[in-house]
Amino acid sequence: MFVGVTVPGAQPQRPDLQAPACGIWNLGQIYSAGKKYRDFPPDEMIINKAKFKERGAFQSGDDVHLKLDPSTGVLVITTPTVLIRMQHLPLNVPWVLMLIFGAAKSDVAFVGY
Repeated sequence: MFVGVTVPGAQPQRPDLQAPACGIWNLGQIYSAGKKYRDFPPDEMIINKAKFKERGAFQSGDDVHLKLDPSTGVLVITTPTVLIRMQHLPLNVPWVLMLIFGAAKSDVAFVGY
């Protein structure tokens, strides 16, 4: 599963690969500006190394928080194992939440904004 942000109008075929999409896959791959940025978060962004090695960035049932400040171009993604801070997103863009579901079972509940 992928969680992140993109702009309205992203095409349904691999929207994570379309600029300016940004986010993270459940196993830890980070995408920025529509391109794979890293296969795994850098050590300083992993807040629970043992749990991350065991199961990645997040799995079904985890709380995943996204905080976006469009005026500064900063996206922060927090899961039980990582705290990802992505900077230099385009400013003052109408961002939308993006979820991509893979083959694994996933439960999603939107709890607020």
